[in-house]
Amino acid sequence: MKRKVPIGLLVTLEDGNDSLTNPRPVEVAGGFPVLIPYFVKMETIRSLPDLVGGLILAGGGDVDPRHYGELPHPKLKEVEPLRDSVELKIVREALERGLPILGICRGIQTLNVAAGGTLFQDIPSFISTDIEHSQDWESALDPETSQQHHPIEIDLSSHLFKMVGEKSIMVNSFHHQAVKEVAPGFRVTARAPDEVIEGIESVRHSFVIGVQCHIELLWAKDPRWFNLYQTFVKACEEYYNYLCE
Repeated sequence: MKRKVPIGLLVTLEDGNDSLTNPRPVEVAGGFPVLIPYFVKMETIRSLPDLVGGLILAGGGDVDPRHYGELPHPKLKEVEPLRDSVELKIVREALERGLPILGICRGIQTLNVAAGGTLFQDIPSFISTDIEHSQDWESALDPETSQQHHPIEIDLSSHLFKMVGEKSIMVNSFHHQAVKEVAPGFRVTARAPDEVIEGIESVRHSFVIGVQCHIELLWAKDPRWFNLYQTFVKACEEYYNYLCE
């Protein structure tokens, strides 16, 4: 029997935390989801890339703007200091080690900040748009309302396009923050019609990708997004096999 690659999912284990919706697609795609609580000691954080083949950064609250050199905007929502501190340290360690990373919603924002980028703290305050990016979370769980909120345009030369296979695709949208200045070593892979960034990827790693939409709520009905999970798991397997040699 083929050994499944362990894939880390950082979680708070709090009710309503959407990191808990990611284990199922990881498992179906062939990985072994491992729920990882937040660590405080740096030596524990540094050991993580030796234990798993990849890392998923899930959705959640706002990233504290102090981590990218800005003061809080009046529309900034709740931040989690411990989560920010631990996630940013783990992502930087993972990037240095070449660990495959998949960032989802807050995850794309955490990834961008960890690598040296910045965020729009509140989309409506900085971008003129007719798109309501911040849908009600309850509608996200309703298959009739979560799948077709607005389109995104995907760069044809990106890894994301190779996995999804579509230039234009409909997505859900549950965020009020977004990537502003893209981190060094990363490129934009997808945008909404109002130019809000919906995808980024590293140009220096085999698989370090962030998407703004909640693909963990899309994969079961849309095989294009499931292919993203499958490709991620394959990248994790390659990293893990190399690690275990």
